[in-house]
Amino acid sequence: DAQKLVDYSLPRLQSYLAIYGPEGEFNESVAYANATILPADYFAAYRYHTCGGENLLGQDPFPAACRWMIYLTFPPGRVADFGDAQIAAPPMVQHFAAVAAATRDPILQWFYLQHAPPVPDPRQLLWYDHTLESLPPQLPLGKAFSAHGACISSRTDWDSRSTACVVYGKAGRETNHENDDSGQLCIDGYGHRLIVDPGSPSIYPVDFFGAHRRQYYNASVRGHNLLLFGDREMRNTPDARGRILHSEFDDARGACWQLDLTAAYEGVSTVRRTVVHLLPGVIAVLDEAELENDEPISLRWHTSDRCTPDDRGRFTTASDDVHLSARILSLDSAPLRFARREHEYRAPYDQGRMGDLLEQRRESYVETTLTADSCRLLTLFALFGPGVEAEVWIDSDAGWQVYSPDGLCRVSADDDRLTVSTEDKTWQINL
Repeated sequence: DAQKLVDYSLPRLQSYLAIYGPEGEFNESVAYANATILPADYFAAYRYHTCGGENLLGQDPFPAACRWMIYLTFPPGRVADFGDAQIAAPPMVQHFAAVAAATRDPILQWFYLQHAPPVPDPRQLLWYDHTLESLPPQLPLGKAFSAHGACISSRTDWDSRSTACVVYGKAGRETNHENDDSGQLCIDGYGHRLIVDPGSPSIYPVDFFGAHRRQYYNASVRGHNLLLFGDREMRNTPDARGRILHSEFDDARGACWQLDLTAAYEGVSTVRRTVVHLLPGVIAVLDEAELENDEPISLRWHTSDRCTPDDRGRFTTASDDVHLSARILSLDSAPLRFARREHEYRAPYDQGRMGDLLEQRRESYVETTLTADSCRLLTLFALFGPGVEAEVWIDSDAGWQVYSPDGLCRVSADDDRLTVSTEDKTWQINL
């Protein structure tokens, strides 16, 4: 009956592959893209069944899906925490060996060897080809993907264990395991999470995928590094997702991108986020919004520690001896209020499916608030690695500056453009 099984299953598995985006994007959050191992398992077996005559594993979406995962795996070996993810979860890479062998791609071989699980998998006897050389990625340091979550990442290099800085975000919205996180942005430094995503609760609540999902801050816009208007959640329809207006990547300078997040919100006319990553570790984030009415506006940055902002919007978050110095400013002179707050699960939304209590991690965030019908909030970050004392952002004649490890960095912004520069490199973004 083997051929009957093949005839029955092959068109179904080929049809399943249509869920992947044009550049290998998975339709759920990054952590759940580990499920790619299942169709890869099938098509590896099918390749053996045809004695190598049909190498479907060597065709897209598999090579592209692997590279998508490479861009969204960060030192020292964990996938982006977007959506319903366990913090610090490693990528599942067993199928990378099979795809590498099918495509003769040394970069996929390298990624597999960097992240191969310590527990032996018998399939590796069939999938891993020791004759294929392993080469570190010769890929651009940053990339934007348009489909599903519309994820973006920018890094200083391809060191798999500790690179100076990784800035990663998303514009879109996935299915099933998605959160209200269109526009989310996170920052890592030297393998440490600094501006973070809370990921999943410690255990699944019974109603986590029901009508009360947003009562859990992990799934709510309240639990992400985003603007919040009038304490309202994002719209909950298939079209409630942001889009990438522009992205640009330069291995010598870094990256920039602009997102239109208007469709994700209710009660707004426009919401935009502009991000600049100036290599190695200076990041500027401009959040602009026009609302239909005056109402409370909040911007939250979830931090790796419990740092507290001062009355000028300055704070420094740290993990071990890696520091990220930040400052939050209003470009339209609106009065801002700053505070450190923390999340808490509140009854009855504090229990797992068996009635046991969720772990109260009390994740900390810096919140900036104002009341207005519009806002232009600029957040500046500068990364300081091990053994380097963190500096603070100060005012300058043209804007703001900080003495970063790469020298003096200056930032200026007006109605038309955002400029981030050091002595030898500059990003200037039209707004």
